[in-house]
Amino acid sequence: MLTVGAAADTLGVAIGWVQGWVQWKRESKLSVGLTDRLSEEEMLELTELATEQRRKFDSRRKANRHSSKRTPAKKDSFVDDGRQETFTVAQVASLWHLSPDTIQRLFHDEPGVVTLGDKNPRGKRRRVTLRIPRAVMDRVKKRRSNPA
Repeated sequence: MLTVGAAADTLGVAIGWVQGWVQWKRESKLSVGLTDRLSEEEMLELTELATEQRRKFDSRRKANRHSSKRTPAKKDSFVDDGRQETFTVAQVASLWHLSPDTIQRLFHDEPGVVTLGDKNPRGKRRRVTLRIPRAVMDRVKKRRSNPA
């Protein structure tokens, strides 16, 4: 017979976890004190349960550790088929291999770009959506490209 405290030390778990298990196992509404004794059968069952819980925890931790090292899957880059008249910032960014922030800065004051949203939201963050016509995109690309 082991005390709840000794069982917790043996298993390497918190005393409250063992107390909860004993309370649940004995189907008692009374709180379990540290002097309550566990039979060998209860200790064996508790050991198996703790081992299973530890295995689940370790597998979750291992999965999380590996998932954080994985690089996120790249989205398929946008392919211009020549029929589209206006482009989103993300589409132009994909075509030009630049970040969406860079494209937003390049086109935010460009004539001909359709701007949706509030440019001056009284000190709050600007939330603007740009639609870039093909003609404007070509004009900016030509202007910013190096003359050869």
